[in-house]
Amino acid sequence: MEGEAVRPKDRIPSTMLKMPLVLLLLAAAPAGAAAQGPPAAREPGKVLAKALLGDLLGPQRTPTGSAQGWMRVEPVLGGQWVRAIGASLVDGRPQHSFLQMMREAPDGAVEAWLFESSGRFSRWTGQVEQRGMSLEWRDEEGVVQARQDWGFENGDCDYRFLRRASADAPFVPTLSGLLRAGGSRPSWEPSKEARERLAASPYAFYLGSFRGKETSSFGDSEGSTRTEGVLDGEWFHSVYRSMAGGAVVYEGRGLIQCDEKGAFALHWFDTYGEYQRLDGQLEEQGAVARRRDAEGRVVERHTDRRTSVGYTFTIEQRPDPESPWSRFMTATYTKETRAATDSDGQGGD
Repeated sequence: MEGEAVRPKDRIPSTMLKMPLVLLLLAAAPAGAAAQGPPAAREPGKVLAKALLGDLLGPQRTPTGSAQGWMRVEPVLGGQWVRAIGASLVDGRPQHSFLQMMREAPDGAVEAWLFESSGRFSRWTGQVEQRGMSLEWRDEEGVVQARQDWGFENGDCDYRFLRRASADAPFVPTLSGLLRAGGSRPSWEPSKEARERLAASPYAFYLGSFRGKETSSFGDSEGSTRTEGVLDGEWFHSVYRSMAGGAVVYEGRGLIQCDEKGAFALHWFDTYGEYQRLDGQLEEQGAVARRRDAEGRVVERHTDRRTSVGYTFTIEQRPDPESPWSRFMTATYTKETRAATDSDGQGGD
Protein backbone atom coordinates (compact mmCIF):
# COMPACT_ATOMS: atom_id res chain seq x y z
CA MET A 1 0.00 0.00 0.00
CA GLU A 2 2.89 2.31 -0.69
CA GLY A 3 2.26 3.34 -4.29
CA GLU A 4 3.42 6.79 -5.24
CA ALA A 5 0.80 9.42 -5.97
CA VAL A 6 -0.82 9.01 -9.37
CA ARG A 7 -2.27 12.02 -11.15
CA PRO A 8 -4.08 10.50 -14.16
CA LYS A 9 -5.73 12.75 -16.68
CA ASP A 10 -9.48 12.89 -16.33
CA ARG A 11 -11.36 10.41 -18.48
CA ILE A 12 -14.54 12.27 -19.35
CA PRO A 13 -17.03 10.30 -21.46
CA SER A 14 -18.97 12.39 -23.95
CA THR A 15 -22.15 11.94 -21.95
CA MET A 16 -20.51 13.35 -18.84
CA LEU A 17 -19.57 16.54 -20.68
CA LYS A 18 -23.28 17.25 -20.36
CA MET A 19 -23.15 17.16 -16.55
CA PRO A 20 -21.59 19.41 -13.91
CA LEU A 21 -19.40 17.18 -11.75
CA VAL A 22 -18.18 18.69 -8.50
CA LEU A 23 -18.83 18.68 -4.81
CA LEU A 24 -22.20 20.39 -5.22
CA LEU A 25 -24.15 19.59 -8.36
CA LEU A 26 -27.37 18.27 -9.78
CA ALA A 27 -28.16 15.10 -11.66
CA ALA A 28 -29.12 16.91 -14.85
CA ALA A 29 -27.60 18.17 -18.08
CA PRO A 30 -26.60 21.82 -18.54
CA ALA A 31 -28.40 24.32 -20.68
CA GLY A 32 -28.64 23.21 -24.28
CA ALA A 33 -28.77 19.49 -23.46
CA ALA A 34 -32.15 19.20 -21.76
CA ALA A 35 -33.66 17.15 -24.52
CA GLN A 36 -31.04 14.44 -24.08
CA GLY A 37 -31.48 14.21 -20.34
CA PRO A 38 -28.89 12.89 -17.86
CA PRO A 39 -26.63 10.04 -18.94
CA ALA A 40 -27.52 6.49 -18.02
CA ALA A 41 -25.75 5.05 -15.00
CA ARG A 42 -23.10 2.44 -15.62
CA GLU A 43 -24.08 -1.19 -15.19
CA PRO A 44 -22.06 -2.38 -12.19
CA GLY A 45 -20.62 -5.86 -11.73
CA LYS A 46 -22.10 -8.15 -9.11
CA VAL A 47 -19.20 -10.15 -7.66
CA LEU A 48 -17.35 -7.71 -5.42
CA ALA A 49 -20.46 -6.31 -3.74
CA LYS A 50 -21.44 -9.81 -2.59
CA ALA A 51 -18.05 -11.36 -1.80
CA LEU A 52 -17.30 -9.21 1.23
CA LEU A 53 -19.85 -7.36 3.32
CA GLY A 54 -19.73 -5.75 6.72
CA ASP A 55 -16.90 -5.68 9.25
CA LEU A 56 -13.94 -8.05 9.06
CA LEU A 57 -11.33 -8.53 11.81
CA GLY A 58 -8.18 -10.58 12.17
CA PRO A 59 -4.40 -10.74 12.63
CA GLN A 60 -2.24 -8.71 10.29
CA ARG A 61 1.43 -8.42 9.41
CA THR A 62 2.82 -4.96 8.74
CA PRO A 63 6.33 -3.66 7.98
CA THR A 64 6.78 -2.92 11.69
CA GLY A 65 5.34 -6.15 13.14
CA SER A 66 2.00 -7.59 14.12
CA ALA A 67 -1.28 -5.68 14.27
CA GLN A 68 -5.01 -6.20 14.52
CA GLY A 69 -6.55 -5.70 11.12
CA TRP A 70 -9.99 -4.26 10.54
CA MET A 71 -11.83 -3.62 7.29
CA ARG A 72 -15.38 -2.72 6.32
CA VAL A 73 -16.58 -3.40 2.78
CA GLU A 74 -19.92 -2.10 1.53
CA PRO A 75 -21.67 -0.95 -1.64
CA VAL A 76 -22.28 2.82 -1.80
CA LEU A 77 -23.73 5.37 -4.20
CA GLY A 78 -26.63 3.24 -5.32
CA GLY A 79 -24.47 0.15 -5.72
CA GLN A 80 -22.31 1.77 -8.38
CA TRP A 81 -19.26 1.62 -6.13
CA VAL A 82 -17.86 -0.67 -3.45
CA ARG A 83 -16.00 1.09 -0.67
CA ALA A 84 -13.40 -0.58 1.55
CA ILE A 85 -12.12 1.23 4.62
CA GLY A 86 -9.61 -0.32 6.96
CA ALA A 87 -6.88 0.13 9.52
CA SER A 88 -3.94 -1.61 11.16
CA LEU A 89 -4.47 -1.29 14.92
CA VAL A 90 -1.83 -1.54 17.64
CA ASP A 91 -3.08 -1.19 21.23
CA GLY A 92 -6.39 0.05 19.82
CA ARG A 93 -4.83 2.86 17.81
CA PRO A 94 -4.51 2.95 14.01
CA GLN A 95 -0.94 2.87 12.77
CA HIS A 96 -2.07 3.05 9.16
CA SER A 97 -5.50 3.42 7.58
CA PHE A 98 -6.93 3.52 4.08
CA LEU A 99 -10.06 4.11 2.06
CA GLN A 100 -10.45 2.46 -1.35
CA MET A 101 -13.24 3.13 -3.85
CA MET A 102 -13.75 0.29 -6.34
CA ARG A 103 -15.77 0.13 -9.55
CA GLU A 104 -16.56 -3.25 -11.08
CA ALA A 105 -17.68 -3.72 -14.67
CA PRO A 106 -20.03 -6.54 -15.76
CA ASP A 107 -17.05 -8.51 -17.13
CA GLY A 108 -15.28 -8.39 -13.75
CA ALA A 109 -12.78 -5.66 -14.65
CA VAL A 110 -12.08 -3.51 -11.59
CA GLU A 111 -10.75 0.02 -11.20
CA ALA A 112 -9.76 1.18 -7.73
CA TRP A 113 -8.75 4.48 -6.18
CA LEU A 114 -6.70 4.10 -2.98
CA PHE A 115 -6.37 6.88 -0.39
CA GLU A 116 -4.00 6.37 2.57
CA SER A 117 -3.28 7.99 5.91
CA SER A 118 0.24 8.62 4.66
CA GLY A 119 -1.28 11.13 2.23
CA ARG A 120 -0.65 8.91 -0.79
CA PHE A 121 -3.15 8.43 -3.58
CA SER A 122 -2.86 5.73 -6.25
CA ARG A 123 -5.04 4.27 -8.99
CA TRP A 124 -5.24 0.51 -9.60
CA THR A 125 -6.71 -1.83 -12.23
CA GLY A 126 -7.41 -5.54 -12.23
CA GLN A 127 -9.96 -8.33 -12.25
CA VAL A 128 -12.35 -9.91 -9.76
CA GLU A 129 -13.72 -13.46 -9.74
CA GLN A 130 -15.84 -15.46 -7.32
CA ARG A 131 -12.80 -16.59 -5.31
CA GLY A 132 -10.71 -13.44 -5.32
CA MET A 133 -9.41 -10.21 -6.83
CA SER A 134 -6.05 -9.06 -8.16
CA LEU A 135 -5.19 -5.39 -8.66
CA GLU A 136 -2.05 -3.75 -10.07
CA TRP A 137 -0.50 -0.33 -9.76
CA ARG A 138 1.72 0.77 -12.64
CA ASP A 139 4.27 3.56 -12.79
CA GLU A 140 4.42 6.18 -15.54
CA GLU A 141 6.25 3.76 -17.82
CA GLY A 142 3.51 1.18 -17.41
CA VAL A 143 5.59 -1.18 -15.27
CA VAL A 144 3.74 -2.99 -12.47
CA GLN A 145 5.28 -1.84 -9.19
CA ALA A 146 2.65 -2.94 -6.66
CA ARG A 147 -0.11 -5.54 -6.34
CA GLN A 148 -3.14 -6.25 -4.23
CA ASP A 149 -4.14 -9.94 -3.97
CA TRP A 150 -7.49 -10.66 -2.29
CA GLY A 151 -8.89 -14.12 -1.62
CA PHE A 152 -12.58 -14.63 -0.78
CA GLU A 153 -14.06 -17.57 1.13
CA ASN A 154 -17.36 -17.61 3.04
CA GLY A 155 -17.22 -13.87 3.59
CA ASP A 156 -13.64 -13.95 4.90
CA CYS A 157 -10.74 -12.17 3.20
CA ASP A 158 -7.15 -13.36 2.87
CA TYR A 159 -5.17 -10.50 1.34
CA ARG A 160 -1.68 -9.27 0.57
CA PHE A 161 -0.34 -5.91 -0.57
CA LEU A 162 2.99 -6.35 -2.35
CA ARG A 163 5.57 -3.95 -3.70
CA ARG A 164 8.93 -4.18 -5.42
CA ALA A 165 11.86 -1.80 -5.50
CA SER A 166 12.47 -2.04 -9.26
CA ALA A 167 11.17 -3.70 -12.40
CA ASP A 168 13.60 -6.59 -11.94
CA ALA A 169 13.11 -7.05 -8.20
CA PRO A 170 10.70 -9.59 -6.67
CA PHE A 171 7.44 -8.50 -5.08
CA VAL A 172 7.65 -8.26 -1.28
CA PRO A 173 4.55 -8.20 1.01
CA THR A 174 4.14 -4.89 2.82
CA LEU A 175 0.80 -5.79 4.41
CA SER A 176 -0.98 -9.12 4.79
CA GLY A 177 -3.70 -10.66 6.90
CA LEU A 178 -6.64 -12.99 7.25
CA LEU A 179 -9.76 -11.06 8.19
CA ARG A 180 -12.89 -12.95 9.18
CA ALA A 181 -16.47 -11.78 8.82
CA GLY A 182 -18.73 -11.19 11.78
CA GLY A 183 -16.60 -8.81 13.80
CA SER A 184 -17.66 -5.49 15.28
CA ARG A 185 -16.47 -2.13 14.07
CA PRO A 186 -13.74 -0.72 16.33
CA SER A 187 -13.71 2.93 17.26
CA TRP A 188 -11.04 5.34 18.33
CA GLU A 189 -10.60 9.01 19.03
CA PRO A 190 -8.61 11.03 16.51
CA SER A 191 -5.07 11.79 17.55
CA LYS A 192 -4.04 15.22 18.73
CA GLU A 193 -1.92 15.55 15.61
CA ALA A 194 -4.90 14.76 13.37
CA ARG A 195 -7.07 17.32 15.15
CA GLU A 196 -4.41 19.98 14.82
CA ARG A 197 -3.81 19.11 11.17
CA LEU A 198 -7.49 19.46 10.33
CA ALA A 199 -7.99 22.65 12.32
CA ALA A 200 -4.98 24.29 10.66
CA SER A 201 -5.96 23.36 7.11
CA PRO A 202 -7.29 26.16 4.88
CA TYR A 203 -10.07 23.71 3.94
CA ALA A 204 -11.34 23.55 7.55
CA PHE A 205 -14.08 26.06 6.72
CA TYR A 206 -16.01 23.29 4.97
CA LEU A 207 -15.97 20.85 7.89
CA GLY A 208 -19.41 20.06 9.27
CA SER A 209 -22.81 20.11 7.59
CA PHE A 210 -24.30 22.59 5.11
CA ARG A 211 -27.78 22.73 3.64
CA GLY A 212 -29.34 25.09 1.14
CA LYS A 213 -31.46 25.98 -1.86
CA GLU A 214 -30.29 25.40 -5.42
CA THR A 215 -31.62 26.84 -8.68
CA SER A 216 -30.56 25.57 -12.09
CA SER A 217 -31.83 25.55 -15.64
CA PHE A 218 -34.07 22.65 -14.63
CA GLY A 219 -35.69 24.18 -11.56
CA ASP A 220 -35.22 24.20 -7.81
CA SER A 221 -33.73 21.60 -5.49
CA GLU A 222 -32.33 21.21 -2.00
CA GLY A 223 -28.74 20.23 -1.40
CA SER A 224 -26.90 19.01 1.67
CA THR A 225 -23.29 18.11 2.31
CA ARG A 226 -21.30 16.83 5.24
CA THR A 227 -17.52 16.98 5.38
CA GLU A 228 -15.23 15.40 7.97
CA GLY A 229 -11.59 14.63 8.37
CA VAL A 230 -10.49 11.03 7.72
CA LEU A 231 -7.33 8.93 7.50
CA ASP A 232 -5.52 10.62 10.38
CA GLY A 233 -6.51 14.06 9.16
CA GLU A 234 -4.69 13.72 5.84
CA TRP A 235 -7.92 13.79 3.80
CA PHE A 236 -11.33 15.42 3.88
CA HIS A 237 -14.31 13.19 3.08
CA SER A 238 -17.55 14.75 1.81
CA VAL A 239 -20.99 13.27 1.18
CA TYR A 240 -23.36 15.35 -0.95
CA ARG A 241 -27.03 14.71 -1.75
CA SER A 242 -29.45 16.62 -3.94
CA MET A 243 -33.20 16.27 -3.39
CA ALA A 244 -36.15 17.20 -5.57
CA GLY A 245 -39.77 16.34 -4.87
CA GLY A 246 -38.78 14.77 -1.56
CA ALA A 247 -36.47 12.20 -3.17
CA VAL A 248 -32.70 11.98 -3.49
CA VAL A 249 -31.98 12.43 -7.19
CA TYR A 250 -28.19 12.51 -7.02
CA GLU A 251 -25.44 11.58 -4.57
CA GLY A 252 -21.70 12.00 -4.69
CA ARG A 253 -18.70 11.50 -2.44
CA GLY A 254 -15.45 13.37 -2.53
CA LEU A 255 -11.96 12.85 -1.13
CA ILE A 256 -10.12 16.15 -0.86
CA GLN A 257 -6.48 16.90 -0.17
CA CYS A 258 -5.44 20.49 0.51
CA ASP A 259 -1.97 21.97 1.02
CA GLU A 260 -1.01 24.80 3.35
CA LYS A 261 -1.38 27.38 0.58
CA GLY A 262 -4.99 26.38 -0.14
CA ALA A 263 -4.44 24.44 -3.37
CA PHE A 264 -6.67 21.37 -3.33
CA ALA A 265 -7.51 18.29 -5.40
CA LEU A 266 -11.01 16.82 -5.31
CA HIS A 267 -11.58 13.18 -6.28
CA TRP A 268 -15.29 12.73 -7.00
CA PHE A 269 -17.38 9.54 -7.20
CA ASP A 270 -21.10 9.56 -8.00
CA THR A 271 -24.30 7.59 -8.49
CA TYR A 272 -23.71 7.40 -12.24
CA GLY A 273 -20.62 5.29 -11.60
CA GLU A 274 -18.37 8.12 -12.77
CA TYR A 275 -15.08 9.39 -11.37
CA GLN A 276 -13.77 12.90 -11.92
CA ARG A 277 -10.94 14.99 -10.57
CA LEU A 278 -11.10 18.74 -10.07
CA ASP A 279 -8.33 21.10 -9.02
CA GLY A 280 -9.02 24.23 -7.03
CA GLN A 281 -7.64 27.10 -5.02
CA LEU A 282 -8.97 28.53 -1.78
CA GLU A 283 -9.11 32.29 -1.63
CA GLU A 284 -9.63 34.73 1.21
CA GLN A 285 -13.38 34.92 0.69
CA GLY A 286 -14.10 31.60 -1.02
CA ALA A 287 -12.76 29.16 -3.58
CA VAL A 288 -12.58 28.39 -7.28
CA ALA A 289 -12.47 24.84 -8.69
CA ARG A 290 -12.05 23.82 -12.32
CA ARG A 291 -12.94 20.74 -14.32
CA ARG A 292 -10.97 19.99 -17.46
CA ASP A 293 -11.78 17.95 -20.53
CA ALA A 294 -9.65 15.12 -21.91
CA GLU A 295 -7.30 17.66 -23.52
CA GLY A 296 -6.78 19.50 -20.26
CA ARG A 297 -8.91 22.51 -21.21
CA VAL A 298 -11.06 24.15 -18.53
CA VAL A 299 -14.72 23.59 -19.45
CA GLU A 300 -16.40 24.10 -16.09
CA ARG A 301 -15.83 26.59 -13.28
CA HIS A 302 -17.17 26.45 -9.72
CA THR A 303 -17.01 29.51 -7.53
CA ASP A 304 -18.14 30.06 -3.94
CA ARG A 305 -18.12 33.18 -1.81
CA ARG A 306 -18.40 33.03 1.95
CA THR A 307 -21.18 34.73 3.88
CA SER A 308 -21.74 35.28 7.58
CA VAL A 309 -23.70 32.00 7.79
CA GLY A 310 -22.29 29.88 4.98
CA TYR A 311 -21.53 30.55 1.33
CA THR A 312 -23.01 31.14 -2.10
CA PHE A 313 -22.13 28.84 -4.99
CA THR A 314 -22.13 29.17 -8.78
CA ILE A 315 -21.47 26.71 -11.62
CA GLU A 316 -20.49 28.05 -15.05
CA GLN A 317 -19.88 25.98 -18.16
CA ARG A 318 -18.66 26.28 -21.72
CA PRO A 319 -18.34 23.68 -24.50
CA ASP A 320 -14.79 24.80 -25.37
CA PRO A 321 -12.24 27.45 -24.28
CA GLU A 322 -13.22 29.77 -27.13
CA SER A 323 -16.87 29.98 -26.04
CA PRO A 324 -18.21 32.35 -23.37
CA TRP A 325 -19.13 31.06 -19.93
CA SER A 326 -22.79 30.16 -19.35
CA ARG A 327 -24.22 30.05 -15.85
CA PHE A 328 -25.84 26.70 -15.04
CA MET A 329 -26.55 26.79 -11.30
CA THR A 330 -26.60 29.10 -8.32
CA ALA A 331 -27.08 28.12 -4.69
CA THR A 332 -26.96 29.45 -1.16
CA TYR A 333 -25.82 27.15 1.66
CA THR A 334 -26.03 27.64 5.41
CA LYS A 335 -23.86 25.84 7.93
CA GLU A 336 -25.82 23.59 10.28
CA THR A 337 -23.08 22.00 12.41
CA ARG A 338 -19.40 22.53 12.92
CA ALA A 339 -18.10 19.04 13.68
CA ALA A 340 -14.65 20.26 12.71
CA THR A 341 -12.34 17.63 14.13
CA ASP A 342 -14.56 14.99 15.72
CA SER A 343 -14.15 12.32 13.04
CA ASP A 344 -12.84 8.93 14.09
CA GLY A 345 -11.16 8.73 10.72
CA GLN A 346 -13.36 5.94 9.37
CA GLY A 347 -15.11 7.79 6.59
CA GLY A 348 -18.62 7.45 7.94
CA ASP A 349 -21.72 9.13 6.62
